[in-house]
Formats: sequence, structure tokens, C-alpha cells
Amino acid sequence: MPRRLFSAPLRAKQALALLPLVALGCASIQDLFATGEATRPEVDAAERPARIATLEASIEADHETLEALVSDERTAGADPLHENETLRAIVERLSQDEDELEALLRAEKLNR
Repeated sequence: MPRRLFSAPLRAKQALALLPLVALGCASIQDLFATGEATRPEVDAAERPARIATLEASIEADHETLEALVSDERTAGADPLHENETLRAIVERLSQDEDELEALLRAEKLNR
């Protein structure tokens, strides 16, 4: 039986975790759910497990960074969180990485 990386409740939790980014103006709903499949390069079947591991590590690190950014105490004169360039870059990369990971996992499942 193939290993499921993310359960349905976890995927829902991840989606809910990204909603504050929309509210803060860091990303639009279209940005969060765009697949970007047309621009995604094809990964050779032999390289797929290594790429999946890399993406999983990158996604985990981005989630930890996002959590730290969002949970940090804000000072009165600080720039709004939605203007944070690091946050914007992470949101864009995270969306792309999650889409690519999902496509790679689908490809792995088809090749089994």
C-alpha cells in the first residue's frame, strides 16, 4: 500500500494556515491554489525520490519560518506583516513547492 504523505485533515489544516496570508494581503486565493503545472519541469523517475525529499524538507522549513514570523510580537512602529519581503517570498515558494510535491507524488503513484 503506498504511503500517504499528508492525510486529508492535515491538508485542510495546511490550507487554513495559509488563510491569514490572504487576509494580510500577502497572497491571493488564486496564488495559493494555482497549480503552475505548465511551468513545472519534468523530473526523471530516477531523480524523483530525491526531489520529493528535498521538497518535503523545504516545505517543513518554510512552515517553521512562517510560524516564527507570524507568532513574533509586533512592535507599535513595525511595518505591517504583509509588507515583509521574506514572508512574501516564502508564500510564493511554498505554494510552488507544495504543487510540485503533489505532482511528483502523483507521478510516483502512477509508476507503481
